[in-house]
Amino acid sequence: MKNFIPVIILLALAASGCNDKRDEIVSEQKERVTDTIQLGDDIHEAKSKLIDLGFRIDYGPDFPTKSEKYLMMIVDYGVSPSGMETFKYTVGMSGGSGEPIDGIIKATPDGVITSIE
Repeated sequence: MKNFIPVIILLALAASGCNDKRDEIVSEQKERVTDTIQLGDDIHEAKSKLIDLGFRIDYGPDFPTKSEKYLMMIVDYGVSPSGMETFKYTVGMSGGSGEPIDGIIKATPDGVITSIE
């Protein structure tokens, strides 16, 4: 019976990670970002545009490493992590369930956007 309880907890967490509505919201938010900014845009101007649309910027634009080879900005899509994502993060496992809940925008050191993920 002792070994049965952790299995039930893991199954409950796995079930909480499957949410079609959540993935739909993420997809819609990602589309709003890509409709607003394009490759080649200035990342600092993109940040202002996204904030004006109501997005929260969790990071940047800033250099994520000491090498300063590129700028990065993380856009919050307004979705909370699922139970499984929280569990995996807590125990140090990689990979989530569904689409990422944040967008990552990268740019050259002078601010030209090179990728929108």
